[in-house]
Amino acid sequence: MNSVTVFRHVPQPIIGMIGVLRNRNFEASEANLDWLETTGVLVERIDPAGEPSEVVARPVAQQLLSATSECLPVSSASVA
Repeated sequence: MNSVTVFRHVPQPIIGMIGVLRNRNFEASEANLDWLETTGVLVERIDPAGEPSEVVARPVAQQLLSATSECLPVSSASVA
């Protein structure tokens, strides 16, 4: 089975006087991941801030994130 693991930061929406402003780039990437799921690809989404144990369990992600969080989103794919 094909799978993709994505480490990404989930941005907080900005609430202003005209309403809620969302991060369009984040929403577009989430829509693309949703589309991948509809094609049968298993997509695992991980927020390092909420699930630090997942980062520790994956040495490559830990190495990238130890340098800077500016590398997010980071993804890896596997084909079985």
